[in-house]
Amino acid sequence: MEEIIPIIVAVIGTVVARVIKSKMNDATQTPSAPIPNTQSPRPRSLEDVLSEFDFIGFTLQYELSYTNVLNMLDLAGLPVRSKDRTALTPIVIAGGACVCNSEPMAEFFDITLPGDGEEVTNELIDLLKECKAKGATKQEFLVNAAQIKGVYVPSLYEVEYNEDGTIKSMRCKKGVKIRSAARVPVTLNAT
Repeated sequence: MEEIIPIIVAVIGTVVARVIKSKMNDATQTPSAPIPNTQSPRPRSLEDVLSEFDFIGFTLQYELSYTNVLNMLDLAGLPVRSKDRTALTPIVIAGGACVCNSEPMAEFFDITLPGDGEEVTNELIDLLKECKAKGATKQEFLVNAAQIKGVYVPSLYEVEYNEDGTIKSMRCKKGVKIRSAARVPVTLNAT
């Protein structure tokens, strides 16, 4: 009997967690639910707020946050997959420890930033300003962004997998020159 109790507790805990999550999703799935934000004094819906930003960034510190990212994009009324977001903005970006292997979330992010994003961010903002002024497409922006050290653009790679799901090979898509490597500041004290 003592062996069965932990199993029962685990099953009950899982059921309770699912019920709580379901209730929370019901409460947050209302697109018109107002949310406060730092850019506007009055609460507005998530869709209204995020549609105005040029970049939407996520920090992925652990794999369990992946589903939260997808849920937030969905709640914002944005297509979840990168290929379905065809307008120049918003550009969906990820950084943090989990982007050292971006492939599990590659189809959802336009750009990932392996390494430190402090220096890269300003270069991406400047590039987006240029692209907006020229009337460039999202694809043109992404190809140019891939030239910045520390920027990985998943859509510009063809990935082949082994039967066990591990990566067999990665190559740049035809006609694309890519310069991707983790970006690390030389010194944090430089001004």
